[in-house]
Amino acid sequence: MYPYSRYFLTLVFVFWLSACGSFPVQEMSDARQAINAARTVDVKGKSNPLFLEAYNLLKNAESALENGEYDKARELAVKAREKAMASRKKAINSQITK
Repeated sequence: MYPYSRYFLTLVFVFWLSACGSFPVQEMSDARQAINAARTVDVKGKSNPLFLEAYNLLKNAESALENGEYDKARELAVKAREKAMASRKKAINSQITK
């Protein structure tokens, strides 16, 4: 083997690994926590359209994750977190105005 071929192969392997989407651990965790926070504020959260949308987005993210579609799972998890936060804010605002 040529002296630099080992380094070249290592470099190619590193680029190949970085091209693959990484497991969206943080995004999935953030989405789950946001949904749980929204659920605790709004006891009737299951009837709230924003909450239902967030919950469905998280379920879709989990399905994408199981299929190895990490980028799609990350994107859906971020959207689920945003919807859950909006749902929580809406529930808090409705409790304040009562």
